[in-house]
Amino acid sequence: MGLRRLPRRELLHRLQESLLRTEPEFLLLNADEGCAYALLDRLPRPPLWQAVLAPGRTDLARMRADRDCRDAIAGDPVRRATVLRAAQYDRQPGDLQILRVLLQQEAVRCGPTEELRLATVLVALHGETQDHALLRSLRESDPDFHFLLGGFPDFARGLTQWAADWDESNYGQDPHDEYDLTWTAPARRQGQTELARAALIRILDDTGPCDGALLGSLANELKILGDLGQAIRARRLHASLRDDTDKRGSALVNLASLQRGHGEVEAAWQSLQQAVTLLDGLPPLAPTHQLALDLDLPKPS
Repeated sequence: MGLRRLPRRELLHRLQESLLRTEPEFLLLNADEGCAYALLDRLPRPPLWQAVLAPGRTDLARMRADRDCRDAIAGDPVRRATVLRAAQYDRQPGDLQILRVLLQQEAVRCGPTEELRLATVLVALHGETQDHALLRSLRESDPDFHFLLGGFPDFARGLTQWAADWDESNYGQDPHDEYDLTWTAPARRQGQTELARAALIRILDDTGPCDGALLGSLANELKILGDLGQAIRARRLHASLRDDTDKRGSALVNLASLQRGHGEVEAAWQSLQQAVTLLDGLPPLAPTHQLALDLDLPKPS
């Protein structure tokens, strides 16, 4: 065939490079069930958090080196959220002013978000009295902020311990400890949609009977990504695991909406019928039928 003879080492290197390029762009799915096929190899792959944190680490380094770029980076909601995550895992004593800028921009532009709580914790860990006054006024300005910053200390001397408790229970300093679902939404917001989609499908494939709440989150994330087929798969499993009649009915209504949007009209109609039966009970018998039953007469034809 005229092929050039190559050393075994180079052939293996090319094979490994090809395998590592397969996912996420060419994720192979089962046509019937929609689940992803297992990988053909056990080669180590970079974790999802590395791809998500990379731009945040770059922006954090820029903010440390150049004060003039801080407002521009902090003013962008996607970059701000990623920088906060990068600062969570790369903490330096001189970052307090950067964290204050990120905190103020998040509070003004986005309201009570998980990123705002993370920024609050990172600022509060420094234990400065002026930051306690700022955070307390922020908490008292809005009921949503008050709920978001639960257990906030009345006095500055308790600020560091409050932040340390939140840090230990919710954040930490090692990205390896985070679940992959933590990174799918940031990846989507950064435009890394295929990376987020592949991760969500893999998580969905690994769900089981105890993962009802997780399935609901996966259905919502896949819908936002625009993959209605996978969102339907997640929502169908989610509905099947709901023990409460109202919750299962609500899940079936959401499933019907997804199916209708995906063009599965008949399946959507069946899901709505199931929801109505669950929420309203079986339809009552016609009056003539009920009368026949009451009088123990043969049913009318």
